[in-house]
Amino acid sequence: MLKHTFLISHRSSTQKLFHYILIVTTIFFGDALLTFWLPTYLQRTFSSALVMGLIMSVSSMVGLFVDFFFPQLFPDLGEKKTLNLTLFFQAVFIGLLFLTFSFPNIWIFVLAVAAWGVYFEFVSFANKIYVTDHIKKPLYTNAWAGLDFGKSFAYLLGPIIAGILVVKNNSHVLLLSLFTVVISQLLLTFFTDQKKKTDIALKSVIKPKIEIDHWRILLKNTWPIILLSFSISLTDATFWTSGTVFAETISQIYSYGVFLLPLYVAPMLISQVIMMKRGVAAAKEKKAASLLLFAGFILLIFGKLPIGAGILVATFAIGASIALALPIIEGLYSELQERMGFHSKHLIGLASSTFSLAYIIGPILAGFLSQNFGEQTTFSFIGCLIGINAMIIILFSNKKITLPQQEINTWDSIKK
Repeated sequence: MLKHTFLISHRSSTQKLFHYILIVTTIFFGDALLTFWLPTYLQRTFSSALVMGLIMSVSSMVGLFVDFFFPQLFPDLGEKKTLNLTLFFQAVFIGLLFLTFSFPNIWIFVLAVAAWGVYFEFVSFANKIYVTDHIKKPLYTNAWAGLDFGKSFAYLLGPIIAGILVVKNNSHVLLLSLFTVVISQLLLTFFTDQKKKTDIALKSVIKPKIEIDHWRILLKNTWPIILLSFSISLTDATFWTSGTVFAETISQIYSYGVFLLPLYVAPMLISQVIMMKRGVAAAKEKKAASLLLFAGFILLIFGKLPIGAGILVATFAIGASIALALPIIEGLYSELQERMGFHSKHLIGLASSTFSLAYIIGPILAGFLSQNFGEQTTFSFIGCLIGINAMIIILFSNKKITLPQQEINTWDSIKK
């Protein structure tokens, strides 16, 4: 179905996009298994929602470090090598989790989630590099909808499969995740090409002050999209930490509780099919902010709903609004990256850092709120916060995001 959805001029480009989506969907499926299973495993091991949140946040702290140094260490890295690094660190993550069965030491968990943080940022970088290098500008939103469709499918199927496997044995979840790494590596070997050489060679340097200056310059103009990314990621982090615990808690009383997370992901498939076909041409940040405002309102209500069908309907509505907003935001990033040319990895680092920051704050905040107010009420607090963020964007952002192009052109590069 995906192969016939994208309106790309050449058949070979369509096939390459389909192959790429297949690879990253397989990677995300392995991650979805672990994302569903790990929070509950941590909470049972340490008997504390706060400790669970702190350990989970380490992955994003490491991810933030990767976001900061990736543009300087790997200024000219293509998507294939980036995905190879992704799979290496994903295998390390799984291996360390196997080790915790015999040695449930907190530092082994910390090392494991650190590897998690590295590989998740690498796959994010790979996706952004692929879209700007291989997709035509008018189709950025459509391509991102396709990538998000694959990711959503993985995160819909992953929790269901993990829920079945964990009843039998925790190791079954890890074995299947390891199998997806092997399959992903085989697909990557057969279906991708090496990055073509360009006329520009970029210096590989480590100068934190320079990167901070680059981010500061970009942030002045791109703050609306940065705030959008942060808010959506904060919501997602809450669902995949406190949400997993809440789902398991209510499923012990009501059998339909197991459908909570799948219902959060399921509407993303429907919404992203719409975005693949239609896309968004103008006022993208305002439209994304309006969708975020709606999600915030539903989250606010979610925390006060009685356990029942209303919870499931609200979850579906939140998932749908976020699914429509995500490809719009990613399309905006790709447009800005295209304008930045070979300096685009600095924007990729800044963009990815907002997701990392949300996943640092999200698990800790959700863990603290859950421990003091309960998992369900946590969603109301998060809804209030992202609703305020959405209103700020709607009221104070410009109609179009601009970039200081002349200043960007002076950043480090050398011609071959």
